[in-house]
Amino acid sequence: MEVRKVFKAGNSLVLSLPNDALDALGIKEGTQITIDLDRENKKIIVSPLSVPNKPDISREYTEMVEEFIAEYEVALKELAK
Repeated sequence: MEVRKVFKAGNSLVLSLPNDALDALGIKEGTQITIDLDRENKKIIVSPLSVPNKPDISREYTEMVEEFIAEYEVALKELAK
């Protein structure tokens, strides 16, 4: 177990995660994640968002689309209004 400290960045609270945990999960800058709360046990569960591969769509293409969405997320949300 590794102890980390929550710190403030702007108006947000931030928690840094250890590199070995991120590497083990394949999480890198720009990776979309899901956050689930286990309220009963007071735990936060962080998982990389996985996009299932379809036989006709390569993993490389899927990663390119994920990177595009991450880079242009703000603009895409504005366009969706």
